[in-house]
Amino acid sequence: MSEVRITLRMDEALHRVLVQLARKNRRSLNSEILVRLEESIAQDEDTRQEPREESVTRDEV
Repeated sequence: MSEVRITLRMDEALHRVLVQLARKNRRSLNSEILVRLEESIAQDEDTRQEPREESVTRDEV
């Protein structure tokens, strides 16, 4: 896997929270951000793959 280096701007409060979480989870800040991004994407993909309920229209009632 090739890596891409990016510059990321964020609010200072969010940065402090991420630093605290990284310390708690014994990860680097970079690793913490990557884990959380990967989890978010996986969760989003799971949501998309769930079968959608068919909506009932007035004509069907």
